[in-house]
Amino acid sequence: MFGKVILGLDNISPGESTGAGCIGGMRTYLQDLVTHLPLVLPDVHVKLFTPNWSPAFNLPAGGSIEVVDCGNVPTWRPARAWYEQTTLPGLMRHHKVDVWLGTNNTVPLRAPCPTIQIVQSLQYFTHPDVYSFARRAYLTTFVPLGMRTAGAVIQLSEASRQEVLKRFRVDPAKIRVIHHCLHDVFQPGHQPGDADLVRRILGGDFPYIFYLSAIYPYKNHARLIEAFARIHHDFPDHRLLIAGADSPELGRDALAAIAARFGIASKVVLAGRIPQEAVAPLYRGAQLMAMPTLDETFGLPVLEAMAFGCPVLTSNISAVAEVAGDAGLLVDPFSVDAMAAALASVLGSEPLRRDLAARGLARAAQFSRANMMAKFADVIRSLAPPPASPANASRRQS
Repeated sequence: MFGKVILGLDNISPGESTGAGCIGGMRTYLQDLVTHLPLVLPDVHVKLFTPNWSPAFNLPAGGSIEVVDCGNVPTWRPARAWYEQTTLPGLMRHHKVDVWLGTNNTVPLRAPCPTIQIVQSLQYFTHPDVYSFARRAYLTTFVPLGMRTAGAVIQLSEASRQEVLKRFRVDPAKIRVIHHCLHDVFQPGHQPGDADLVRRILGGDFPYIFYLSAIYPYKNHARLIEAFARIHHDFPDHRLLIAGADSPELGRDALAAIAARFGIASKVVLAGRIPQEAVAPLYRGAQLMAMPTLDETFGLPVLEAMAFGCPVLTSNISAVAEVAGDAGLLVDPFSVDAMAAALASVLGSEPLRRDLAARGLARAAQFSRANMMAKFADVIRSLAPPPASPANASRRQS
């Protein structure tokens, strides 16, 4: 390890969001970093700082990576935040970390080295009602403070970068945009899929619209259900399949009540959380993936659907419009009329569906892992000290 820069990789700030069965894609994102950063940075030794209660990650066969067991880090969010700001800097110093990659919104403000802050979300500012008071207070305080102290800030889209510049006093030069790539588990060639899964979930062979998302209010499920209700008489065989875990603020019972109010309870299928390895056939079989979300920092389901050749309808605002580009049908997510018209146009036109699918495949190919990891490598190297000579490294280790 002599001469290698040490990169600290953060599995503290994500907390239980990288646990088994968690809501969202944070674990998949961190697994990508664990797998590929050591391979694209051969002159860097990666140290993954992780609680002992977090499930183990798959470590790459090549590359230089080491797991630092941080012990019984608190799972209670306020206590874990205190740990991150008070205890973690000492642990980083003990392990001689040269650069810290904070993976989920916050970084230790008193870190003994340059930090890189990945801002995964901004909904605690834009949709504060879905956060507890304590969590919102911590994030709205420490995310901007982290941006001021960090050597670099990574945003997942240009849309989220512009949101940051609008809200905070932060040097624009330090903000880098690094889009998501298509993760291994969602590569079309990676998943053979369960041919009978769709039939089992839908209860038969029905054409369907698919929406994959945790059920938060800003995901806009209610307007999508209402829009579907307006067109279902013209498409009586179709189903609206909504997959995703309940959130503390909104769940399947509430969505079922909305569907019943519009008289389409039997047409809306609420599948709950679907394991990642089972998602492929749902994208492949859908006539349309609809994601009329009100706010995203990226919007992975848009990219995933395009990669599987599934036509995409999404919002004309936020990062999802940026991800879809000209390969998706963009609608005003606040207008049920516009959404209903767009749904009908796609479901009623096979040529349009084929065109959207072809454009989506081409668009998805632009979000390559090689590009994502090359950008990470550039940011990390820009803040890292030059690799030490064996003699200097020996003195540093003493």
